[in-house]
Amino acid sequence: MNVEEYSQPIKDLINVTSFVHTLFHFYKPISGTVIRNDLEEFVYFYDEREWRYCPDLSDEDNPGRSKYLPLLFEEQYMNQEIKNAENLRLQQINQLLFSENDIKYLILPSRSNLSEFLKKLENAQKETINTYQKLDILSLLPLIRFYDEIEEDQ
Repeated sequence: MNVEEYSQPIKDLINVTSFVHTLFHFYKPISGTVIRNDLEEFVYFYDEREWRYCPDLSDEDNPGRSKYLPLLFEEQYMNQEIKNAENLRLQQINQLLFSENDIKYLILPSRSNLSEFLKKLENAQKETINTYQKLDILSLLPLIRFYDEIEEDQ
């Protein structure tokens, strides 16, 4: 049944459902428990202060529904194989593509974090999912700043 064939109250309900579903993509609790490396830890998500990329996952054929529902039930999330498969599927359809030219600064807590960060960059270069662009690590080096030094300069 085409959406245009629904009565106005049903159309309104579809619009509200779609809005709420979209709103949940931007929701993040202030704190909570996270499982990392098979260990449960309490995290203050508020401290992360991250930007959140929320791709449009709406299904044009089924308004109010997500074509690629990126939600797993707890049992599925706890199954590493299912979680990895879902992550890979979502990465393939929702890649946020950018290049080194899009990066203005890379801010690390202190110089002591530099070695570990460079290792992670090298791994990211090796594990790039797509062939869009391999990471040019050398072009990123001049962009690195250290938070503790910035704070001292204030």
